[in-house]
Amino acid sequence: MIQVLAAAALLLGSARAADAPAWMSYSPPSRAFSCEIRAWGWSTWEERSVRGISAHLLGPKAAGPIRPAYHIHHFEKNTPGYAPIEQTLRRAREKDPASRRESTSLVSWRVSRKASKVFEVREWRLFPADTLPAMEVPLHHFYAFVPVSESDYFIIKLTVSEEDLHDFRPEFRRFLESFHIFGY
Repeated sequence: MIQVLAAAALLLGSARAADAPAWMSYSPPSRAFSCEIRAWGWSTWEERSVRGISAHLLGPKAAGPIRPAYHIHHFEKNTPGYAPIEQTLRRAREKDPASRRESTSLVSWRVSRKASKVFEVREWRLFPADTLPAMEVPLHHFYAFVPVSESDYFIIKLTVSEEDLHDFRPEFRRFLESFHIFGY
């Protein structure tokens, strides 16, 4: 009887492991941070501009009309176009009647051992934007504002379609838990 129960537990554990996504570590070429993403289907690239570095992670095809995408931007005080974190946070949460953009309340969250602000935004956009016929699609953005120093900060944004919202909410939390800033 014990052998049967042990075999059943082993099979159940194997089935759960097969259902669970595999994760891999990712760090952009700048090595500014590291995080964990699903091990399959992500395209990644990093850009440098006068405003700083931006890493982009484009996910696999999902249920909705757009692919999930992470955008991680590092804002440094002595760069053109810099705005303090409070001002940028306020702009990111602004309502917009034209796109029916609305934000949730701010939630405090520890990201890379920093007191960060996390919130969600829902808005409607035309998709595809550059061709007709286009249709209005509800998008969901997950935001995390992560201070690096007294003035520098990261903005982490995950954009998904409304159909993929419930699949990616736990993934965003897992992403934030794995996010680690280097050199600060």
